[in-house]
Amino acid sequence: MKVLVAAIPLLFFAVLPEQFALGCKCGGTASVCDRFAGADVVFIGKVESKHPDLDPYDLMLAERLQQLFPGRDLDDVVRDDSPETLVTLKRFYSEVLREPERREATNAVTLDQLEAAVDKIFRDGQRITFKVSQAYKGVAKDRQLIEVWTDFLSDCAVAFRKNETYVVYARPGEHGIETGACSGTRRLSEAGEDLVYLHFMQSGDPDVGRIWGFVSGDERVLTVPRFFETIPLPMAYLDVRLRSSGSALQAWTTQEGKFVFDGLPAGDYEIAIEQQVRKVHLEPKACKSEWFYIPKPAK
Repeated sequence: MKVLVAAIPLLFFAVLPEQFALGCKCGGTASVCDRFAGADVVFIGKVESKHPDLDPYDLMLAERLQQLFPGRDLDDVVRDDSPETLVTLKRFYSEVLREPERREATNAVTLDQLEAAVDKIFRDGQRITFKVSQAYKGVAKDRQLIEVWTDFLSDCAVAFRKNETYVVYARPGEHGIETGACSGTRRLSEAGEDLVYLHFMQSGDPDVGRIWGFVSGDERVLTVPRFFETIPLPMAYLDVRLRSSGSALQAWTTQEGKFVFDGLPAGDYEIAIEQQVRKVHLEPKACKSEWFYIPKPAK
């Protein structure tokens, strides 16, 4: 019997169906350019509601369940098919679920029916209603509310919190518009680079783009394909100069060895780092990435 799983973190992976227990394999963190290009819907919104409004990892739920079965090991409760257990479990779900999910669980007349009802609730995922504050892609400018689905019982879910504001990257899926942990969706307070890029993408200029990249002390960055924003031996605080026929810009590499130039018109540029100079052509509204190897100074 698995009806208890959603509320007992200690038993969660022991008795969950196998597909729920698998971790989310994103491979790495994609660049904001790739996040934007790979999404059909991009917006900033505040979480207004969640359905089901339940956090299956909430330890308070397990504590409440233990109160309903005083003096009993919850492992034993999981294997108990008695009518008394059914009544108590229905009471538990009547407390933690809202309509219409509550009705699906409490209408069960057998433990098997209760298990099936609860499994369905969590397999269907979680529907998040956002109040849109800024639309960038795939959302009408005057749209105020939008619903987005995420997984419920997997590491690929996004743990949305009520009244928090997020930058959301989403695509059409089985239930509608869907997002997940690999999409790049994140809290607004953690989306500084996204906001800079999205600002320029919506600035009204028809061809602004971005040149960005990394500087590493590991020569392999020049031969190994790079798809994510991580490198070995990042070189921080290096002076990076970007020149074109009409302008010159300067940046410094971050602790992660990264540099970024935003709001660039299409055209030809030169990137100069230390004694290296590289020519780059930027297409309209494009993101161009470059990877540099700078040997670490000898000690």
